[in-house]
Amino acid sequence: MCLSGVWLAVAAVLPVLTVADTGRFWFITDIHYDPSYLRPHQRGTVCDSLGAGMDPPVNPGPWGDHACDPPWHTINSSVYAMKAIDPNPDFILRGGDDVPHVDRALLNYNARTVVTLLSNITQLLEEVFPGVPVYSSLGNHDYWIKNQLPDTPNDVYNELADLWLSRVGQYAWDTFRRGGYYSAQLRPGLRVLSLNSNLFYGRNLVTDGEEDPAGQFAWMEQELQEARGNMDKVYIIGHVPPGTHERIFTKRDFRPNHNKRYIGIVRKYADVISGQMFAHEHFDTFRMMYDEQGAPISTVFLSPAITPWKRRNNPAFRQYVYERTTGELQDYLQYYANLTRANLLQLADMDWQLEYQATADYGIPDVSPVSMETLRNSLNEGDTFEKYYKHNSVGVDYGSCVEDCKAAQLCSTHRVDYDEYDACWGARVGGVKGHRADGLLTVLALAVMSSVCCFI
Repeated sequence: MCLSGVWLAVAAVLPVLTVADTGRFWFITDIHYDPSYLRPHQRGTVCDSLGAGMDPPVNPGPWGDHACDPPWHTINSSVYAMKAIDPNPDFILRGGDDVPHVDRALLNYNARTVVTLLSNITQLLEEVFPGVPVYSSLGNHDYWIKNQLPDTPNDVYNELADLWLSRVGQYAWDTFRRGGYYSAQLRPGLRVLSLNSNLFYGRNLVTDGEEDPAGQFAWMEQELQEARGNMDKVYIIGHVPPGTHERIFTKRDFRPNHNKRYIGIVRKYADVISGQMFAHEHFDTFRMMYDEQGAPISTVFLSPAITPWKRRNNPAFRQYVYERTTGELQDYLQYYANLTRANLLQLADMDWQLEYQATADYGIPDVSPVSMETLRNSLNEGDTFEKYYKHNSVGVDYGSCVEDCKAAQLCSTHRVDYDEYDACWGARVGGVKGHRADGLLTVLALAVMSSVCCFI
């Protein structure tokens, strides 16, 4: 690839780090590697991951298609672009879901297939970023059968513990084997809690009815209490996020009791938590959390995906800027590649660009909870909302977002509690009557209610 071209595209807009203890790290998620692109197992299709209800593309391009999960060279391009932009990050965080959206029973996918695909992505990151620590979390597709991640030891957890945690320590290895979660020291005074939030996922029938699957909530509180005692700060990463989908008001991933308990833990330990980074939706958004008096105390950042599946987004990855001593997030830079353009021009490599820098684009001093609350309030203004809405899909044109569509977006950003979201929604649209978002998302909303097989 032309690394110099990538440098020229991004170097001029990178912020100057004026604070001695300021560093950067990458966050990459929802890769969904599909080895079958342009060589599917089923005739009449382009890829095994073809989205339900979508027609096979007439002219699928070499870099992938918005109907499918990406091929290997697109993933390879993204990781090498990260390398070209910043070859020496402090660490890399991953939000999960390396495995494609496929009918696994039909294709004879099994646990070995899942581990192999996860291993491919892990090895790529290690080869491109030698010596840079990589901390991963499990996605709902990173298991066989998808969504059904157990709260007991199993072969997938055992193999991934060996793959991901051989240098982290025995304690992390033990908790991952038990429930797919772990903690690790990022640097002195800063640790990461990698949650298996799939245990709280409403589609996970294995953990249905359990108040604390695999004891993860108890472990989380223990870790946060210990961090407080040591005067450490904590990042929380995971896949399935708390709160309500900003485009589909009927879609909630955490079970109601788990959502409430998670909010309660964040409120209790907000002084310790320096950032929450989740994934799963493939869209770019954020969700504010508040104390009992309504003051902003923490932000849930949702990063967009590498996969362009179901035309939700262009491929994207994110870089965070943080203060090394406190762990406080200072900024983030969102990078993307225009998939349609890359295919149309038959580019030799994808043209990765800086889509936006949060502080510069939104006019905020940093991405602290107070500043993100300022941004949230400004979303009521037309220009800021239009800018946010374009970023939400990483430049994919969904048309205008008004009335119910806008209400769903705005309520999602500041009402993580389900009861509070319903009150917000009712106040804005006069009750749950329907969702007049864009046509594609209306179809997706209907798919959520009628089928659980193929969404995310």
